[in-house]
Amino acid sequence: MYTLVGGEENLHATATVAADPEPLVPVSELAELDAGLAPAAQHIDDEDIYTDLASVGRPQGPRMRLLVKAARHGDGLVTGELTGRDASAVEHVPAELLEAAVQALVVLDPEGPVFVPREIASVRHFRKPRGEQLRVLARVRGEQDRRLADVLLLENGDPVAELLGVRMARPEGRGGRRQFLHRPEWVRRALPARGGAPAARHVVLLDPSAARAADLAAEPGLKVTWLPDLTDLKAALEDPTVTDICRLWHQRSGPMSAERLRAECEDNYRELLTLIGALETANRPPRLWLVTEGAQWLPGDPAGDGGHLAAATLWGFGRVLLTEYAQYRATLVDLAPGSGLAPLAEEWRTEPAGEYQVAHRPGRRYVRRLLAGDASLTWTGGFELRAPDSGDLSDLVLAPVADRAPGPDEIQVRVSAVGLTAEDARAALDTGRAERAEETGEVELPPLLGQLARGSVLAAAEGTGFAPGDEVLVRHDGTFRATLTVPAVAAVPATGDDGSDLRFGLDETGEALRTALSDPAGPAWVTLPEDLQERPEPADEVPAGLRADRTYLVTGGLGGLGLVTARKLAALGARHLTLVSRSGKATEEAAPVLADLAADTEIDVVRADISRPGDVERLVRHLRSGSRPLGGIVHAAGSYDKKLISELTWESIDAQLAAKAYGGWLLHEAAEDSFPELEFFVTYSSIASVLGGATQGHYAAASAGLDALAEWRGRRGVPGLSVNWGAWARVGMSARLEEHLSQEIERSGVRFFSPTRALDTLARLWGRPRTQRIVGEFDWDRYVSGSVNGDLFFDRLARQGGEEGTGLDLTALTALPAAERLAAVTAVVSEKVGAVLHLEEGDELDLNSEFVSLGLDSLMAQQVKAALEQSFRLPLPASLTHDHPTVRALAQFVDGQLAPAPAA
Repeated sequence: MYTLVGGEENLHATATVAADPEPLVPVSELAELDAGLAPAAQHIDDEDIYTDLASVGRPQGPRMRLLVKAARHGDGLVTGELTGRDASAVEHVPAELLEAAVQALVVLDPEGPVFVPREIASVRHFRKPRGEQLRVLARVRGEQDRRLADVLLLENGDPVAELLGVRMARPEGRGGRRQFLHRPEWVRRALPARGGAPAARHVVLLDPSAARAADLAAEPGLKVTWLPDLTDLKAALEDPTVTDICRLWHQRSGPMSAERLRAECEDNYRELLTLIGALETANRPPRLWLVTEGAQWLPGDPAGDGGHLAAATLWGFGRVLLTEYAQYRATLVDLAPGSGLAPLAEEWRTEPAGEYQVAHRPGRRYVRRLLAGDASLTWTGGFELRAPDSGDLSDLVLAPVADRAPGPDEIQVRVSAVGLTAEDARAALDTGRAERAEETGEVELPPLLGQLARGSVLAAAEGTGFAPGDEVLVRHDGTFRATLTVPAVAAVPATGDDGSDLRFGLDETGEALRTALSDPAGPAWVTLPEDLQERPEPADEVPAGLRADRTYLVTGGLGGLGLVTARKLAALGARHLTLVSRSGKATEEAAPVLADLAADTEIDVVRADISRPGDVERLVRHLRSGSRPLGGIVHAAGSYDKKLISELTWESIDAQLAAKAYGGWLLHEAAEDSFPELEFFVTYSSIASVLGGATQGHYAAASAGLDALAEWRGRRGVPGLSVNWGAWARVGMSARLEEHLSQEIERSGVRFFSPTRALDTLARLWGRPRTQRIVGEFDWDRYVSGSVNGDLFFDRLARQGGEEGTGLDLTALTALPAAERLAAVTAVVSEKVGAVLHLEEGDELDLNSEFVSLGLDSLMAQQVKAALEQSFRLPLPASLTHDHPTVRALAQFVDGQLAPAPAA
């Protein structure tokens, strides 16, 4: 089957027609299952269906939107309802009906509606559809990272078409690897070797402790100016040799409490806001280093007493600071408490490009990376690791592979650790395969990595001398697999351990290869996950139900997110809900939702400000006076406010911290003291705390506080999960967004997802041992392309482009005579401002009109800044449009940055 477009054939499918028509026999067992279907565990309607399909790059036009609803039952069964149309004279079943039927298979898949059909084993048509309504009935099962389904299309209970053996897979390329869940992780990364003598650094150190500054003074090539506070900062910044400003977070003593949390944040944010304002006076933008001690949890760290939670908020604020003030390259560093500042000296001397989140523990350096998926592996079963085609160790990707039973003289081994050698590293870094294939005409597959492996025998052929359970050491090419089937002579009994103190996790494989290359004396060992066989197949996973004899608490319960959460809890079996609201009054939009909930669920609306200790104490007494234990907490309270960091005051930061961070702590205290039987403790955080984002510094700080609280609870063995939500469709803030703002969010690479998908994902997450997950759809290439700081946090997901694609030859631009250069810069500035203002084609922009009069708000100002940074590849200040409020003034400023006036 093909179409002709411009005289060119586009192949869509090939098929084999059976030579003899098959006898009309009862269709597959699906028809028998239809009558006895169990109630559906999940439902989705057409609005959410097509929101989610669009979010994964599969938008559907009006003609193709035929799937009205879908549901998942038990045992992999899926049902759906379709809007039909009569088949034409040359059709058996309209193609769009079959497309909609296949969509029903995946719209509720835990991995998202990313799977597309690759092969159908057999198709039978029984009759042409005549009615306006059809049903689809299917059984879907997971097959590693693929799906296999049998599908029956019905009209009035009679079969219309049967599709057996529908094999579905992710699309090819980077887009097919997109995930709805992401996780920020600390991975080991040694500092790169320095080339030549390090440049001299002059650091202004803001730290109450003079002793630590004295320790740094002995470091070679480093000048340190110590300041205990900001009194003499302005004078220090007048020194043109200053290269860096380093500020240490001031931690208060005593047990953590809501009072200490607020007081410590006030101490630090008041000073930090003053510091940021003072940096404007520096002769040249210094690099800003923001240092905490024990604010991030690293492998091997103790759980601690919670004293780090105030400092953890800085890690959200700092991400926004990097976005709004790219010229300062704000870098967050976490040190082990009491370890001294020596690791900072190495960071300053080496200054690796693109690293803005770093942590040091004795003998180890870590960097933060955003990783795709809920875990390193998003499927159960076999996998292997081959060298990347790009030769870039950040592009290492595990691939599914089938296990093979042992043949004669062979054993099968479940691998627990892989030994990587310098030879593996050279193979992984080889970029010449494509070149060699071009020369020889033969495709060269990337080699499997791994030369050594340790593990236990799963199966062994007779006469090999091995038995299941034996621990072995294997020497063989390509050992980086979940299971190995190798000749028995390649294995020897393992004795003791491998003698290596340095082991890497699966997400640190790139660093293991770098270590193997730099120290070829011995292998670098990578430990593989142990729980692969115990994990449920994602395609078969259904959210667990809730208990009818428990009460479940939702803060922010009368807001948009609180109400949809309450509805989901009720759908999962909760019959007693306490909804907490600061006003205690339902809005006009909330009233019908509450009425629907009350039909099956007891609803208790409580007025309380969750940031006030007295209100929380009253809430606890109210809950304890009930007849049912508290089963779970969803902390969805919070308010949203947009302000640039230059506009922030301590009071505006405090207002954002109140409901989220202070309220989260008070709920934690309540849970510890009064509610020991919690099934879950969930906080609603935001992607702002992880990704940054202009105008969200205070909001990001509050969300980072929730992230740290959930992490700390999890480390102490009690429930804790922080969900960094992306862009919900139609609920919460997005319900109030103007159309042009929604379009801007989409253009940035952030995609809107449905409430159904969000809450189904949440219900699966709280049953897993996770403490933080980012939930959302992103086009990472597009998202990262809007940044100018080369942030390696996104290195595993996307690459920032170099100078290609900006449309500007900066070398040629700066070589122009001054008047011509300014005219060219003005044209670009005018174009970018006009695009953000959504001017119609042909509309002229007055170069002297002030931006405020043109309707340019603070969010639009950041879009202008980002567009100009990308075009001119310059870091620009967050207050750009405020300080230079017309196109002409802004163009003159940018022109001055490109070609500064010569000194007198």
